Amino acid sequence: MTAMAMNRGRKPLCFLGDARLPLLAGIVFFLLFAALVLNHAFYFTMDADEAFNATIAKNWLAGYGYSSSLGVIFPFDPYISSGPAYTAVQAIPVALWGNDPDVQKPFIAVVHLLLFANVLRLLWPLMRDGWRFPLFVAFTASSYALLDFKFWHRPAGEMLSLLYFVNGALLLADMLATRCIRNALFSGLLLACAVLTKGQALLWMAGLAIAVLLAIGRQWSWGVCRVLAVSALAFLLPVIGWQSYKAGVMAALAQHDPGLYQYALGKDWHFFSTHGSGMYLLWEVESWQDLWRRLSSTPLLAYGKFRDIFHAYGVVAPLLAVLVPLLALAGVWLQRRNRAVLLLLVPQCVFLLWAFLLNNSVYTHQMLPAAWLFVLLLALLLVRWPRWLFVLVVVNVALLSQQALRNTEDSCLVTRLAACIHGQPNPVRESLANVLAFLQSQPLPAPMANCGWYFAQDIEFALPGANHIRDCMRLFDEAVTFDRDAFITTNKLPEAFRTARSTENLISIYVNKRKNLFGGSFVAPVQWQKPLDFTFVAGIYMMGASLEQQRNVMSFLDHCKQVLYRDRFYAVQHCRYEDLQAYVAAWGGLPIFTHSWEALYYADFMHTTKDLRKNPLHMRPY
Repeated sequence: MTAMAMNRGRKPLCFLGDARLPLLAGIVFFLLFAALVLNHAFYFTMDADEAFNATIAKNWLAGYGYSSSLGVIFPFDPYISSGPAYTAVQAIPVALWGNDPDVQKPFIAVVHLLLFANVLRLLWPLMRDGWRFPLFVAFTASSYALLDFKFWHRPAGEMLSLLYFVNGALLLADMLATRCIRNALFSGLLLACAVLTKGQALLWMAGLAIAVLLAIGRQWSWGVCRVLAVSALAFLLPVIGWQSYKAGVMAALAQHDPGLYQYALGKDWHFFSTHGSGMYLLWEVESWQDLWRRLSSTPLLAYGKFRDIFHAYGVVAPLLAVLVPLLALAGVWLQRRNRAVLLLLVPQCVFLLWAFLLNNSVYTHQMLPAAWLFVLLLALLLVRWPRWLFVLVVVNVALLSQQALRNTEDSCLVTRLAACIHGQPNPVRESLANVLAFLQSQPLPAPMANCGWYFAQDIEFALPGANHIRDCMRLFDEAVTFDRDAFITTNKLPEAFRTARSTENLISIYVNKRKNLFGGSFVAPVQWQKPLDFTFVAGIYMMGASLEQQRNVMSFLDHCKQVLYRDRFYAVQHCRYEDLQAYVAAWGGLPIFTHSWEALYYADFMHTTKDLRKNPLHMRPY
């Protein structure tokens, strides 16, 4: 029986006399949420990560390929954490309006809102009776305003990938019911976009394949096979096409720049295997007891991440962190006959298996898609009890009101977590315009540079052309050499290392300490080979009091005495040779690593981890 036929035999729950009022109320709630998202999008400027990805889109359109640019054009830099379906969206405003930093956030916010609106449109037939739909919209929107709200207006892949996937899964559910070829085509394309936005969407795809088998059961037919084949083809063609393009680009890189190619391979392997994939278990586990110990520690880590995500709920946050996996498991049983919900629940379960058993990464944002999907699934499970939804909406509104009263304009500017309403101009925007005007009108005494990941990519994106800012890691390579004996003495390593360890091995030890943040006091004494100077550029999203920001940003600003431009948010300072010598002397050595040292570490990491017969725990005690 269709939803429309069921509705004809059911008395409407609407108590205001007009059946259109609930739909209008749902639209109003969505528009209020959209207005809040756009208010933030027009207020905030792009942070470093957002501008980094926008620069990839700018480089792509300019003919440099899918490349980052920080002193070198780097095709398929592993730090490009989002894929082409995301970058293509960012490229649209660049193609239409140029590299205007004020356009990216409003544009991506509109894309997010349109995809969310389509999710609501696809779910509308499931809740046409009475006030279920407006309560559903009010609950999801108010919950999203409390859970890292900045991602609704942030040019980042997590939100976009989830919205692509939910739209694709819901179209797939409708396709299985109607055998509609058009829906099969669009579902496959949207699911491909999800994977080509964030690689972790492959977890959802594995769950979706299981869910489809459960939904179909024994009801296989030629019609089902045909639409599934169309959907699978629409999914595979873009994914395979993109991987073929990547393989061709990397093969060309291997020919004309083998050093950068080997560095890319090492960086990609290190980034993948140490950032939550679970690959570390293959070479770090020594016994079954050790495996159990490691697997038992990751659930606590995942629990802590979800608790932090739900921090706006105060004392209830730990309970919500526990409810995320429990709801997914219980929901599969409760909603096993609801095809649309099942196609979202099973992927959520697969994602959570990875999150609680394998993901040892410290990055909380990897868990955000599961939290957002949890909100949607909770609303779908409670929609049959609208009174409960109403109570939860009241709770969310009370929390939002409390945050609006508690958070000042400045706290929203710094954290961007709270859904504040911004009425004043953003001071960062004016500051960015001023520093850009300075850089484009004044000659600089030396090329611009930043160090490692701490670079002013918003400036790089906003400047015309590409590759304006060099990486000081590469510049130090030309000026210093590693002092192995002083390194052992300074960092109090065993004296046996002077004869037992090569210089390359000591460099790998140092980079491992620095990269994995285990050796906060480790530095690398160096010998100067040639003078070095550069113009150091720092932005608001790089400055701070953490140890890493002190090493990479604040110490340069302290030691580079010639201030060319500086205000509350941006600094441009000339780092002379004597300034850089003072920087190294103050730390007792170079507190960051150079590009060649990092390349040596990656090569050593690949050697010791890809040969599973060798256990680096036995070979690398430091």
